[in-house]
Amino acid sequence: MQAVSSLQTYLKRLHLEPKAAFWRQSIPAVIQLLMESEVSQQIDAGHYERSDGRKAYRNGYRTRHWQTPAGEVTLKIPKLRRGTYTPAFVNSTTAMQIREWLWQRYHFGDAGDDHLAHLCKAYGLDLPPHTISMISAAIHDLIKAYRTQPINDDYPFLWLDALDLGQQEGRYRVLLVAIGIDEHGDYRALDFEISTSADDDRAWAALMRRLIARGQTQFIRIISGECGNLRVLVDQVFAAEWQYQRPYTLQDLLYETHRDDERVLVDAIYDLLVRAPYHEDEIRMLHGLYSHSTTSVYAVHGAA
Repeated sequence: MQAVSSLQTYLKRLHLEPKAAFWRQSIPAVIQLLMESEVSQQIDAGHYERSDGRKAYRNGYRTRHWQTPAGEVTLKIPKLRRGTYTPAFVNSTTAMQIREWLWQRYHFGDAGDDHLAHLCKAYGLDLPPHTISMISAAIHDLIKAYRTQPINDDYPFLWLDALDLGQQEGRYRVLLVAIGIDEHGDYRALDFEISTSADDDRAWAALMRRLIARGQTQFIRIISGECGNLRVLVDQVFAAEWQYQRPYTLQDLLYETHRDDERVLVDAIYDLLVRAPYHEDEIRMLHGLYSHSTTSVYAVHGAA
C-alpha cells in the first residue's frame, strides 16, 4: 500500500521510526501477556486468585531465547507444579505478526482489540473479550510511555508541518510533524501525529501537548502554516513569536534532496526557515535544491 510505504519512508528519513529497543521491549511484552492469559485459562485461575475450580498452581518460570526482527530476546515461560505448559503459538512467524500489530498501534492507534482478537484466534487462543482488552490496554500504556520519553535538548525554533501520505485502506492520511531547530542550524524531528486532515485541530493539539509533556516548552519562534486553527492553537499553547510557512514545504524539501545529502537538507531547513523566511526566498531555495538534486532517487512525494 502506497500510504504505508510513504509513511515508513518518511519516518525513516526523519529518524522517527520506533528504535530496536522498543521492539525488544514490546514484542516480548505481548507474548508474555498472552502466555500469562493462556496459563490462567488452562489452570482456571489467575495470579494469586483463590478459585475452587483451580486445576494447578504456578511454579515460577523457565527462560527461553527467542529470535525476533529486533534480535534475540528472553521469554519467561510459566511453569506449573503439576503438568506442563508450552506456548505452542510462539513460532518463527509470531514475532512478525505481533510486530505488524504493534506497528499499527504505534502509528495509527486504530489496530486495537479486534485485530488482537483475530491474532489470538489464529494462534488457537480462545481468550475472553475482557482479557483481550486488558492486553490491549497494557500495550497502549507501554507505547505511551515510550512516545513520551523526555527530549533533553533545547530547540529555540519549532517547525510544524504536514506531509501527504495519500490513501490507505480507503482513508486519506496526513503525517503531522514537529521539527526542532537549534541555534547552530541543526534540526531534529521531535514527534508526529497521523491524521486524516492537515486541518485536524485535535491532532495538532495532541502533538503539542506531547511536546510539552516531553519537556519542550521554551521555543522562541513557532513556524507553521495556517491549517485549520493551528495559528490559534500555537498562540494558546506556546508564548512564542509565530512565523508563517507554506504547508507541505518539508515534503518538497525531502523530495528534492537525496537521502544521503543530509547536510543539504539541514542547510536548506535553516536557510529557508530561520535566515530567510520570505516567500520569494522560498522559491529561490527550492529552485536551487532542485538544481542541486536533479539525480535524486528519493522521489516519494507524488510517487506512483
